[in-house]
Amino acid sequence: MIPNMKNFEDLKAQQLLPPEAYTSQEWFEREKDELFGKTWSFACLEKDIPEVGDYITVQVGNYPLVVLRDRELNVRVFHNICRHRGAKILEGTGNCKTGLKCRYHYWMFNLDGSVRGIPQKDVLFSDCDKANLGLKQASMGVFKGMVFVNPQAEPDQSFDQWLDGIKDDAWEEIGDEVVVALEINYEVQANWKLVFENANDGYHLSYLHEHTLGGPLTNHQKTVSYGLHSCYQGSNQYYAEILKKGNTTLAQTLYAAMDKKALKEATADVAPEDYEEFTGGHDLYFMFPNVVVSSGALGFMYFQIIPVAPNKTISKFRFFTPPGYEKDYYKANNILMPNPGVKTRVGVNEKPIKLSEVEGGFDSKNFQVEDMWICEQMQQGLKSPAYEAGPYAPGTGEGPITFFQANVLSFMDKEKLNEVI
Repeated sequence: MIPNMKNFEDLKAQQLLPPEAYTSQEWFEREKDELFGKTWSFACLEKDIPEVGDYITVQVGNYPLVVLRDRELNVRVFHNICRHRGAKILEGTGNCKTGLKCRYHYWMFNLDGSVRGIPQKDVLFSDCDKANLGLKQASMGVFKGMVFVNPQAEPDQSFDQWLDGIKDDAWEEIGDEVVVALEINYEVQANWKLVFENANDGYHLSYLHEHTLGGPLTNHQKTVSYGLHSCYQGSNQYYAEILKKGNTTLAQTLYAAMDKKALKEATADVAPEDYEEFTGGHDLYFMFPNVVVSSGALGFMYFQIIPVAPNKTISKFRFFTPPGYEKDYYKANNILMPNPGVKTRVGVNEKPIKLSEVEGGFDSKNFQVEDMWICEQMQQGLKSPAYEAGPYAPGTGEGPITFFQANVLSFMDKEKLNEVI
């Protein structure tokens, strides 16, 4: 792990991971055990499981887990495998208020993980001690309404240690009153790390997204680190200057999306240096290993990057806003992220969208589709024997990519990390 930095100019930006880190099944299998099996991963929001028995299942590396509300309304996390023959007990989301029932032989578990019943116990398992057959516990922690899980019952790194300094310098806590305004999932034919690295790349914003986000350039960006995590800070002075010039690219930023005319009028007398305070900031928190969080003037958003295979990732976006603003928020986001042309219900797509299903493909004027497209192009290029990494843009340009890769190596290859850092 690279020490906390307040200035990424001090980091030599470079490619640290070998091509096989993105293409090899063997590397991917090792990640599931050595990385995801030993760190903290985002699972859900507390508000996603409000009632007794509400649950969400998640796959963390090689570990099927279930996050649920017990009878005291505490959030609990268990390994989602029956203690009899190892079958997964629950799937997806739902409510198991009456208990967790394995469909194989009907073993039943309470919401605290203890065994409630074993069919024919007195006849077939008379000498078994039910007290030793409860669901295995994993670890969990809650931060700002977000639930994080670790497959280890006694983690190598405590939740507070993992959070590091980000816990003292983060977004406002998401309240129970906010509602989902937009949820959209993509199936990306690329390695999960390419998706995370692309999100960390400040250099591409003015080029790949020339006709959507439109910037900012790297001199209007700053990134700081907190242990394994980092925070991208886009300069709101940049957005203020564009806003005052009436440049249409600002219509494609979240700060102007809700009501361009009203926002323009409201900021007419606001000096650029005061714009950050006016808008509430423009920060993206990159929580290692695979979730990005943003909270600002228009609401709360997270972007979860879910590894599926060496060349397949699910990118899950959820946007929240105060009640009553859902339709306005969805309509405004269509400026920045036009409906990709796949049949959906309002604000929520039913299944992950593939690039081949998107009307217009790269030319859809949707910046998320642009990102998905370039990640798939990167995945194909990295498989070429001719691939060789070139120089990386310093500072916030591509330094955060090096920072992220160093953190990956701290789990996967400490010897290599010591050689390059």
